[in-house]
Amino acid sequence: MKRQMFKFFAMIILVLMVAFVSALASASAQTPGHTLTVKVPFEFSVGSRTLPAGDYQVSRLNSDGSTLRITNQESDQNVARQARNIQASQAKEQSVLVFRRYGNQYFLAQVWLVGETTGRELAPSSKEKALENELAKNNEQVETVTVIAALH
Repeated sequence: MKRQMFKFFAMIILVLMVAFVSALASASAQTPGHTLTVKVPFEFSVGSRTLPAGDYQVSRLNSDGSTLRITNQESDQNVARQARNIQASQAKEQSVLVFRRYGNQYFLAQVWLVGETTGRELAPSSKEKALENELAKNNEQVETVTVIAALH
């Protein structure tokens, strides 16, 4: 009986230790600090803000990555925007920013880190939704443009 009780408590301690280590690893993987650097060759919008072409840094502002900050490295102009998790079937081979293009207007849509299957997606702004509705009336499709970034 004592031996069974000892095995039971040892198993509980082992399960708790595994859960603790898993939670710690998950928290450290999602901490702010992953920064992408990218050269965007066109003017683009994030929410209601329009940013010029140039060199940018994209970083997480909080531990769950639900808020992203996009900073122009030349002017220090920046914008923060909420983003939600999205899943890919395979890990990304490169860090990328994905833009939706309507004519000559670009909107930041997604951010992906190399080696991850979870990315971040920004909700379309009201301006972008209006452009999308206009394209739909003309039976045109939204185009996507992918720009390769570097993870630092």
